[in-house]
Amino acid sequence: MFSGIAWNVEKKMDTDLNVFSSAYRQYTSNPIERSLLYLQTQLDVLINKTNRGSSLSIFNPSEILPSECLTILVDIIGDPNSKPSLILKCILLLNNLVIESDIRHRLHEDFQLTPALAKLVIHHGAAEDTLTEEALNLLQKATYGHRLDFQETYMEDLIRCLLKHVYNPPKSLTVPCMGILVNLCRDNFAVQSFIKNTEDMKKLTRALVNFLVDANFTLITLSLSLLACICIHYEETEKLFSVQNINKTFQTVFNYVISGDALCRLYSVDLFKDLLKITRFQEPFVRYDYLSTSIEKVLMLLSTCTAESVTKIFELLITFCSVPGIRPIVCRSIMVAFPIQDAAIFPKLSQTPLSKIPDPLLATVHWAGQLTDISNMAPIMAFDFLAEIYEELVFSNTRVQYSRHAALLLPAVVSTLNISFDGESASLRKKCAKIVEAIKLLIVLCGEDELKDQIIMHIDSAVLYRLLEFQFTSSAVIRKSKYLIQKEDWCETGVDVVLYTVELMSKLAKRNGALDELYSTTLQDTRLVSFLVLGLTSGARERVQVTLNIVSLGTSLEGFPLVLLGDAVASCNAQKEKQQMDSVPVMSVHQAASKRMPFGNKENLPQFNQSANYSETSATSNYRQDCDADIQSLIEKLNSGMDMKSDVAAIYERTLQAVQTREEHLQDMLEAKTLALNQADRLLSQYRSRKGQENAEASRLRGILFEAERRLESLQQQLQDVTTQKEGLMQELEEADQENKKLRQIAQMHKQLTTAHSELAEKHEALQKSHMSLSQEHKTLKEIHEMLKKHNESLKEQHDMATEQLLRLQEEQKKLSKQLREKETKLADTIKNLEKVEKEYKKVEEDRENLEAAIEKFRLDLDKTEKKKKELQHQVTSLELLCSQQEGRLNEAAEETMKLKEEVNKHRQIAALINSLSSGNVSETSVKHDQK
Repeated sequence: MFSGIAWNVEKKMDTDLNVFSSAYRQYTSNPIERSLLYLQTQLDVLINKTNRGSSLSIFNPSEILPSECLTILVDIIGDPNSKPSLILKCILLLNNLVIESDIRHRLHEDFQLTPALAKLVIHHGAAEDTLTEEALNLLQKATYGHRLDFQETYMEDLIRCLLKHVYNPPKSLTVPCMGILVNLCRDNFAVQSFIKNTEDMKKLTRALVNFLVDANFTLITLSLSLLACICIHYEETEKLFSVQNINKTFQTVFNYVISGDALCRLYSVDLFKDLLKITRFQEPFVRYDYLSTSIEKVLMLLSTCTAESVTKIFELLITFCSVPGIRPIVCRSIMVAFPIQDAAIFPKLSQTPLSKIPDPLLATVHWAGQLTDISNMAPIMAFDFLAEIYEELVFSNTRVQYSRHAALLLPAVVSTLNISFDGESASLRKKCAKIVEAIKLLIVLCGEDELKDQIIMHIDSAVLYRLLEFQFTSSAVIRKSKYLIQKEDWCETGVDVVLYTVELMSKLAKRNGALDELYSTTLQDTRLVSFLVLGLTSGARERVQVTLNIVSLGTSLEGFPLVLLGDAVASCNAQKEKQQMDSVPVMSVHQAASKRMPFGNKENLPQFNQSANYSETSATSNYRQDCDADIQSLIEKLNSGMDMKSDVAAIYERTLQAVQTREEHLQDMLEAKTLALNQADRLLSQYRSRKGQENAEASRLRGILFEAERRLESLQQQLQDVTTQKEGLMQELEEADQENKKLRQIAQMHKQLTTAHSELAEKHEALQKSHMSLSQEHKTLKEIHEMLKKHNESLKEQHDMATEQLLRLQEEQKKLSKQLREKETKLADTIKNLEKVEKEYKKVEEDRENLEAAIEKFRLDLDKTEKKKKELQHQVTSLELLCSQQEGRLNEAAEETMKLKEEVNKHRQIAALINSLSSGNVSETSVKHDQK
């Protein structure tokens, strides 16, 4: 039922996308007001259906229809002739879509959203309206986590436009502009140096320092980030990051991480990561006084934040663990409240609401048990953080209850390893990354023998076999071509799944027979060779170490395909050498094509297969030549008459091996051809999806061409103006020559006049100097006279003021003397009271000492009475036993007396009968007497 509802919703969204695409085509073919309104209404429908909380899976950029719609949105934003209202609606829709990290990444990498937004901001940067604000917010989200090339044509204009908004007092556009600047400056030396070399660098520094006293936490965080990136070595900010003030900076950033909003927390975590990269800040951070309490507060956020914020918190905690000396503090902080928890809730942590999990460790396991399709990177980061914590616990010889921790962790790990492998490439990549982190955690736990047995109890060998078999059958790695793996493919993460699974089996194989058998068969499987080759030739240090460990353990087995591994590594090296020898490397062509199309270009595919086949055939031909040389040497030895039985056997073995390797190479070539055919079919389907993007690029290039033609026309007009100006200047030059001749004649007359004028000027200068000296002396005398007058007046004023102050001081002295006397009397009274209080205090102390002595005596008496009480209780119990025994004896004696009484009565009755028979009356009297 629910799948039917989801299918209906998806079908409804497909129809909405179709309607939007047709509305855009209608608007482009006939751009009238009615078609514009219809297009805007369709955008409103999509905006309402993609609000926060809605599923964005329908906007998968790898599919045809969503890719076309995203291309349309970017084209509308990049078109300078688009209506501002239409652009605003497109930006609002994209703001809803960029919440998903995969869509945001593809919009930046493949759909060229960032250049379109940058040009829009540059064009509308001066206007502080809703369009500019929304465009800046979208550009801030699009550029976060991406490094932009400074050589782009729009970069300098964009940076200048952003800096203009930063120089001014804080406004609505200041925060997004500073956020974009922080995104551009992070790990980008070219952008940082450009900003440092601007003319208004001091103005920028002052503005950033002034923002530090603002009430907006996000603005302060962004200011600190820019200061740390650009101005950390300037005099104005050197005090801010000095050894004396760095603790205050740490406390400020901690406060913003703990109490700030989502955006403030995002940039605060990045600021912490940037600061801790600098080695001179690590030692003060370790010695920070409130470090443990701050880390505990950060850990408490794991139970209250959303998935996006929790991912950044896990990044911060993992960064802390990478600083020497901090990981034990983090481990101690997270383990404070764990031992008092109830183990019954451990298997249900992933389904338990987060609000009911106050403990940080349980909250971490809760996040680790979530799905990557819902919580994005939070489960992966949670497993990574757990691996750091338990690595500290296991390898620091910390004695803990490992069985309790295994009961906490293993349910989440088992559910992760049993995850279903379905979905698109991005979903599979996240699932494989989560599985890798879960296996890394298990490898860490295998460092303790007590935990190995519990891991074997919870994890069956069939689970690990399922992981390996899926990679061996579904991954493109087995096609022996490393260069077919693309950026958005999940196969590179699948390599880590295989390598770390084999590493885990090597640690558990000796304790379980089924695992040992699976481990040995996996090492002898030829499909493992491709994964080992990628591990050995990888640039990741940890992956290479794991692969070398697997190879070293596998060489002890007889069936380990060491020869195939060597051939594959040699083939890969030959392929790399061939690329280096070529003028245009094959890999660079593929990368250039992958920038245009997400899944590569169809024409490049046979080249990769040909290069791989070429290396394989070259290896087989070399091997064939070696075999021919050996046969020729054998013939020579036979001609010489030597005994060659053993050599013949060796030659036959080598020929058999050569035949086997030839068959394996042919099989590899067949698999590569099938892969090429499959990928060609897939590329044909994807080519249709990229047709819209190519049309968009063509329209963009058409717009650029129109702009170039306009510029050319303007330059031609300027050239005509310059030619007309040149003709006018030639005429003016001829007139100037004629005037120059006249001026030469006048110059001769001028020389004669100048000689006469110089003589007169010398006389005039001498007279003027004497007049100036006299006037100067007169001025100085006047100034001295005025100064003396002013000084005299000031002295009179000072004398009057001094007399007034003297009178005031005398009155104040009288008042102070009175107050002093009153205070002396009060002091005497307080001294007397103090003496009384001291006497009372001494009495109280004596009473307290007497009471303490009496209390000690009472304690001794109490101990004695308790001992006596115990003795009396013992005596009472013994007496009770004796009483019970005596009561039993008395009961027996009473029974015996009753029996005796009955016998006596019988005897009396017999005696009475005898007496009655002997004497009648006497007997009656005796019987009556007896009755009485």
